[in-house]
Amino acid sequence: MKIIKKVINNIPVTYIKTDKFKSVAGTLYFKSLTSLEKRTKMVLLRNIMINNCKKFDTNEKLNLNCLENYDANYSSSTSFDGNYAALSFSFNVVDDKYLEEENNEKVIDTFNEIVFNPNVTNKAFDKETFDLCYKRFEESIKRRKEYPASYCFDNLKELMDNEKPYSFIPRLDILKKQTPSTIYYEYEDLMNNSEVSLYLVGDFDYEAIADKITKNIKNSKKFNDDIFILNDIKNELVEKEEGLNTSESVLAYGLKCTDLTDFEKFYVMPIYSNILGGGATSRCFNEIRENNSLAYYCNSSYKILSGLLIIYGGIKKDNYKKTKDLMIKLQESMDNVTLNELDIAKKDIISYLKQIEDDYNDLISFNYHKDLYNSDDVKTRIKNFEKVSKDNIKKVHQKIHKDSIFFVRGDK
Repeated sequence: MKIIKKVINNIPVTYIKTDKFKSVAGTLYFKSLTSLEKRTKMVLLRNIMINNCKKFDTNEKLNLNCLENYDANYSSSTSFDGNYAALSFSFNVVDDKYLEEENNEKVIDTFNEIVFNPNVTNKAFDKETFDLCYKRFEESIKRRKEYPASYCFDNLKELMDNEKPYSFIPRLDILKKQTPSTIYYEYEDLMNNSEVSLYLVGDFDYEAIADKITKNIKNSKKFNDDIFILNDIKNELVEKEEGLNTSESVLAYGLKCTDLTDFEKFYVMPIYSNILGGGATSRCFNEIRENNSLAYYCNSSYKILSGLLIIYGGIKKDNYKKTKDLMIKLQESMDNVTLNELDIAKKDIISYLKQIEDDYNDLISFNYHKDLYNSDDVKTRIKNFEKVSKDNIKKVHQKIHKDSIFFVRGDK
């Protein structure tokens, strides 16, 4: 595998050259600073654009085109990373070298139609498409309480700090203000005020494909704002609970990390979180689930860009206090880990890193976030994870602060 970086039509292009796959694959990213409104508008825009385009003005016509082009696949996603948001468009199809006819060019033409020629008339998206995507999105927001785990996480992060980007979620009041015209303005903003980058994976003439895509981009900004969110520390632990008409109860305990070095952010904290609640060998799994039968599941999650450590579990509502107390106790005990725990955590994380090259989507995502964070490549990351010591864990433990607990009480 070889990583090639080149600027084509003023757009940075990363080509991951590998013959491991029989596909031509790529993702075009539009990155901008995030906001509460953008969180809602960007998701709606994504859903509208991937539904159809001007040339293929119904979902059925677009799907038929995919089938005609050897089952080509087009997708779109939103990501919210620290102080930034990104709307991305992806494609993948069987490489021409494995076909009896040339097909790549037709696939890229369709991809360009989706991204650069959406179904718009008089500076407004097609109303039928807008209404369909609006209703689906509205329904998903209204049904948030049907998913107690994600509802718990959203409310915990809002409780931790409702002004930080990590607390922003799609909101019904913002959605209700949107029209086919306002979402078109969001599209124009995407095209004119984003930092654009293209990532390609495979073994093909990447420059020709990159040129065909990037020549459609007239503007690309450069943002210099820090991607990492700086946290404020509370003086005392805040607790809140809410009853829902569900059978499952979910408890989430949020902590904030401050003043971490780059090595601690990228290497020590992931191992810390893995030992605490990373899987079947973790302290949370063994003590809360196995030894005390307090939870159906219990894990921890470390968010590098927001500096948040979240311990969470699905429990019976009567086990709230016991589980909460044990979560706090287990995190407090993390200043003293064993060499065996450290070794298991390293092997688990390194095993995941070694699998990245087995999937082209993982390769694209890893390299995009590597550039976004200005972090290390896979080989360097493996070497640095191996360097993490018990003393590193002990030092980082002093930089983790109790913040908030949110409990979704299942009352059904």
